[in-house]
Amino acid sequence: MYFEHYSDGIYDPTAFLDWIYKVGDVRESDDGDALYIGRPGVDGIEFVYRRGSGAIWAYHPMESRWQLLADDIKKFERGWKAGELRV
Repeated sequence: MYFEHYSDGIYDPTAFLDWIYKVGDVRESDDGDALYIGRPGVDGIEFVYRRGSGAIWAYHPMESRWQLLADDIKKFERGWKAGELRV
C-alpha cells in the first residue's frame, strides 16, 4: 500500500520534514529485514515496515528498540496526524 498511495510522501510544514518519505528516499536495512519509510525528526528514530508485517513500527537506534505504532499505514497516518501516537 505504501508504494501505491504514499509514493509522494507526506510533508509536515510545522516540522519542515517529510514524515513519510518520498519513494526515492525509502531505504532497506542491510539485512533486508526493515524498510525505512519515514521519521518523526527526533533522535534518529525512523518509521519502518518489518519483514513479514504490514504494521508500522518506530525504530529507536539509540536504544536498539522497536515500537509498534499501528497495524497498517492508514491507521498510522490517522493516529499520527491526530496526535494519538508518540515515539
